This record gives sequence, C-alpha cells and structure tokens, in this order.
Amino acid sequence: MNRDVLWIIYSTYPDRTGGRETWINETSKRIIYYCPLIISLREFNQKRNAFVNGCKVYRSLSIPPPHIPYGLPLELLWNTISLTIKALLVFLKNQDNITAVHVHLGLFEALPGVLIKKMFKVKLIVQIHGFSIEDLSAVLPLTYLWKSIFALSLKSADVTIFVGRRLEEEARRHFKMKRSMVVYPGVDPKIFSPEGDVFDKAELLRQANLSPCGSDILLCANVANMRTWIKGQDLSVKAVPSILKRYENFYLLFVGRGDPNELRALARSLGVEGHIGFLGERTDIPRILRSVDIIIHPSRLEGVPIALLEAMACGKPVVATRVGGIPEIIEDGVNGFLVDPDDSDALASKVISLLSDRNKAQEISKNNRLKILTMFTWDRAVSLTSNAYRNSNDTERAR
Repeated sequence: MNRDVLWIIYSTYPDRTGGRETWINETSKRIIYYCPLIISLREFNQKRNAFVNGCKVYRSLSIPPPHIPYGLPLELLWNTISLTIKALLVFLKNQDNITAVHVHLGLFEALPGVLIKKMFKVKLIVQIHGFSIEDLSAVLPLTYLWKSIFALSLKSADVTIFVGRRLEEEARRHFKMKRSMVVYPGVDPKIFSPEGDVFDKAELLRQANLSPCGSDILLCANVANMRTWIKGQDLSVKAVPSILKRYENFYLLFVGRGDPNELRALARSLGVEGHIGFLGERTDIPRILRSVDIIIHPSRLEGVPIALLEAMACGKPVVATRVGGIPEIIEDGVNGFLVDPDDSDALASKVISLLSDRNKAQEISKNNRLKILTMFTWDRAVSLTSNAYRNSNDTERAR
C-alpha cells in the first residue's frame, strides 16, 4: 500500500521553474510506494490546485512574487502563514496515511514542517537544494532571522538531505543535525542525450533575432533564469569581446525566464549586441543543448545546478565557476573547465581553448556523458530519498 508524503515548497509551483521545481517534477514521476501531496504558493490569477504527474498540488494565495529573495517582511509573514495553514489543512485531512513531511529548503517553508512534526510527531525531512551558509550571508537581508530558522529546521529534522557534499560539510560545522545525507540531483539520460534532433545553427540564431555572418558558426549557450546576481550572466557577456578577437563568428545565446534588458544594455555598451541573443524560456532544451558547441555556467552562487548536468548528459564541453557544488561534478581539465567567479578573462580563455582544441573538447564531452550515467540519474536520487522516508530514525549517515 502506498503511503503519502507531504512535500512543501515556497514557490508558485508548478508555474515556476527552477532547481527545486525540477526536482519535484522528476522525482514525482518515478517515486513508488509513496504518494506526494504537494503544498505550494500561487499568485492571484493562478489556479488554486493542480495535478502534476498524478500528484495533487494544493496552492495557497501568496503576495506576489514569492520567488524574490527572502527580504520583504510583510510578504514573508503572509506567505509563511498562508503556506502553514494550507499544509495543516491538508495534513489533517490525510494524516492517517502520511508517513513524512518533506520541506524543500530550510528557511521559511520549513516552519510549517517543523510545526506539524512537533504537533503530530511525524517524520520531518528537510532538503537543502543550494547555496552555502556563507554564500547566503553575503546576499540575504534579515540574516539573523533566517539563520535562526535554518538552525531550527535542521535541528528538528529527522533527516537533512543536501544536494552536494560541500553544503553538508559546511552545515555540519555550523548547525546541529540528527542525520544527514547527500542526494545529488539527476538527469534523464534518455531525454538529455547526444543523440536526437538538432537545430541548424543559423536558424537558432534567427530565433534569437540575430543575423549570422558566414557559415562556420560557433555557438555557446547559457541555460538559467535571468538572475545575474546568482547566475552571473553578465560575466558571460563581458567575456564575449575577447572571444570575438579570436573568432569573429562566435555567438552567445541565453536560455531562460526573465528580463534580458540589463544584459542587452551591457552588450550594447561593449559593442557586442550583434553576437548575443535571447531565446527566453523554452521547452526544447535538449535540442538546443545538442545544437551548440559549448555550455557556460558562470554562477556566483550555486548548489549543484541541474542545467549543467543536463548539458553534460548531452555530451557538451562546459566551462563553469568554482562555486558551491560545481567542483563536485566538474573536475577541472577532465570533464570541463573551472574558473573563479567574476573572472571574465579566464572564462573567455577557457572558451577559446575549447574552440581551438576540438580533440580536447571531444574528450571532455565523452567524460561528461559517462559521469552522468554513473552518478547523476533521477532513479538514483529517488532511491536514496525513499530510503530517507523509510529509515529517518537511523543515525547512520548516508552517502
């Protein structure tokens, strides 16, 4: 008999996309023996409830937009209360069959989970999807408040799941936890594969309102929502002038939700606007990945980025920054290149080296595909997460 698990996420899921939302989408497709009941937020004009992969999503009204970093007290207070009330109502309706509450971050979405655990003695799983404590301290307001909530959620959890080893090790230095485990996110290697349909490069550029010059097009892409303070897209733009000095037929495409005007203005100021395009949010990411030569991921803050794993699964050479959990998936010079954050010169140099040495690029591509198949699949992530539900009272740490 399947048992229910209550998943809580501070997001307008399923309308919003990101790492946590992808995790929920992919694991809900594959999980067996457990039936997720998902609690999320919604904006005023969005549906109250939804079904995703056969799972019911219960949505409480938020003050929009809840995806803005934690910082506005009125918004935080309303959304946390709204999420808590919805979670309590759903739990009470289904409590005879709920075996655990699983919250998808250790901040304000964790409060309803902690409350339900204390009131009803149910197992609590807290999953930390990204960013280290030190990284967040530098950018989030209300630092003392969120650190206190983070400490409470980790102390209350029967199991804390981290998406990377660095996140786990740092949290253990700062906070008390009963049990922790690392569960890397995954990729569907059948969908994200080197084999499959591709775009003609010139057509892809035209979709981004660019006019290619010449037939030997060199194409680089960054796949991430437009949040430059996190994802560092401005660093990519700053690298383009140096690359164009060597390869005048080089183009950079951005794929992801958000306002590109800041990056457009930067490109104009650098005189490279004709070589930088924006495709917006797309549903054909595998095809786009297969169509480009290189993927860059210059984040300033990061956990273990699923977009980077997807590029690796498609056999693409990658250049990324040495932040968060990225060094756990990219070994510099073996299956990609790592540069320091905000070092646009180093980023340009690594891109040029991959374009210049096709044999090295092919070697990296093969290593990337192999690493995905052996370490980063959703089936593996689901298996480890299911074990956490079953064995959350076990004090042995899992890897």
